[in-house]
Amino acid sequence: MSPVVGWVIVALAALMLTARRRSVCIALMALQSSAVGVAALALSPARPEAFAVAAMILVIKAVGITYFLTLAVRRTREPFRVRADLGPLARLATALAGIVAFELLIPPLPLLAPAAQAAVIAAMGFGLAMVLTRHATLLQLMGVLACENAIALAAISSPTGMPLIIELGAVADVIVFFTVGLAFHRRIFAVLGSGDSTRMRELRD
Repeated sequence: MSPVVGWVIVALAALMLTARRRSVCIALMALQSSAVGVAALALSPARPEAFAVAAMILVIKAVGITYFLTLAVRRTREPFRVRADLGPLARLATALAGIVAFELLIPPLPLLAPAAQAAVIAAMGFGLAMVLTRHATLLQLMGVLACENAIALAAISSPTGMPLIIELGAVADVIVFFTVGLAFHRRIFAVLGSGDSTRMRELRD
């Protein structure tokens, strides 16, 4: 796989981290998920048949994620902007510092080329930073999905391919994200009138 594809996925993750609007993040998530799926489809002629099936699942997942995220935004309009504690540049700088540390600490993986491993770590780092620094629950969910896209990127970048891992990851997205994640977001919005996770001061039975 071309290193350019991996760094496009990283750039989209960085843009998601700094975006202010949920709709913009959804568009970027759609592009990132589609890029992973299309890259997998482009590699499928040279891979086993199971890899092509996994690539199709990634493409279908990208379409499904975009649809359900868009639907969630339309049904849960925020009465005001949910602001993060850190501004866009501060979030980006924090994420970059963490990524550099991960790049130095994680040893080379035998199944990945150095450029591919660097792109996977960077995409994962931006996804984790999105989960940790954003307060809007939908944006936190998209951070988790960005991490999953990084895992899928690692899978398709391996010369031997890992279609089973890709398929299991896509199935996990459907089960966890669509049934649990979005339901959790809608419940928070119904109770608190906002998807701002900082409003959850305590847990009760």
